[in-house]
Amino acid sequence: MAQKRLFLSIVLLFSFVFSYAQHAVVTGIVRDEKGKPMELAVVADEVTGIGTYTNKQGFYSLEVIPDKTVTIIFGFAGHEMQRKRLLLMSGETRTVDVILKENINELKEFTKTSDHKRTEAGNVYLDLSKVDIMPSTIGGVEGLIKLAVGSHDELTSQYSVRGGSYDENLVYVNDFEIYRPFLIRSGQQEGLSFINSDLVSNINFSVGGFQAKYGDKMSSVLDVTYKHPTHFAGSVSISLLGASIHLEGASKKPKADLPDRRAAKK
Repeated sequence: MAQKRLFLSIVLLFSFVFSYAQHAVVTGIVRDEKGKPMELAVVADEVTGIGTYTNKQGFYSLEVIPDKTVTIIFGFAGHEMQRKRLLLMSGETRTVDVILKENINELKEFTKTSDHKRTEAGNVYLDLSKVDIMPSTIGGVEGLIKLAVGSHDELTSQYSVRGGSYDENLVYVNDFEIYRPFLIRSGQQEGLSFINSDLVSNINFSVGGFQAKYGDKMSSVLDVTYKHPTHFAGSVSISLLGASIHLEGASKKPKADLPDRRAAKK
């Protein structure tokens, strides 16, 4: 019985030595650029995916396939990944220390601007290119405004905003306030537009939160800026509901020649 036990022990010992000789081990310490050990850094075989993590001291130990070139990867969040190609013999233990560099991705500066002109709270963007093609019997800028504020009375160019009356909407043209540009009473100029959309270069319509220079006792502000012509141009529009024509032009001289007052006195 004692001989059988001794024989079994010898067999187990040789089996352990033989199995150990069939493996190779890679050990080492993973540090950052300042030399500080990195805990929980990943150390793995790139092909098999078998790996381990470093401990608090940055130490790792990984078994690899012997007599075969393997690629070991070292990685940590926010740091550049490193690869080491190794060829170890059976039973060999090799120390490989690694320093992981911090990965800094610098974003390029860029500027994002709004696709629509909306610089203040309450501003409503009005696309003047839609004036002539929108489905409205009124047309003009007022027709766009009525679509924006939800006024559905198709037989008048008047509009009400935020529960206000028809005469509680401020209108400015080239920074001049136009006092009651429409006749509010029923039956008078119901379908006429005050603004010539062909001559407008910029329009700003605000339903609330507008600047203090407009005051605060009205429901909305319609601020219209007419363009300064740079060359001769014109347009004609005819439909079943009416017709319109506009001409614009500019003098070759930037200023008109006026007689000198002193010469006139002589």
